[in-house]
Amino acid sequence: MRGSILRGGAQSWAQAPELQSRMTRAVRNAKAPIFFFQAANDFDLSPSKTLSAEMNEVSKTYKLKIYPPYGASPRDGHSFGYFGSDVWAEDVFGFLNQHCTNSKAKNISLSLIERELLPLSVGS
Repeated sequence: MRGSILRGGAQSWAQAPELQSRMTRAVRNAKAPIFFFQAANDFDLSPSKTLSAEMNEVSKTYKLKIYPPYGASPRDGHSFGYFGSDVWAEDVFGFLNQHCTNSKAKNISLSLIERELLPLSVGS
């Protein structure tokens, strides 16, 4: 089973109803568990809260975690997904290992996340 780590949309969520609709539809139709996370001082926590509530409504596997503020500004908080891996990595690995492993892949290494997932979190 595959899994997803979702962060993004916070800076433009309120001004982008089409983004809201597309992301809501995407999580409603998700085939994999999703871990939603943001720092408390990100621009807007609505994306994670709204999308995780949608997952709950359709009985899909998800986790929502709002971390303490990261840095001093909303821009700092928004960069948390990229620069804050020392804070969230253990939770992400735990989620992936719990929900997204098979008999051939029981553990996920930090090097895999750094190489494969971190570049995807830039520019949200």
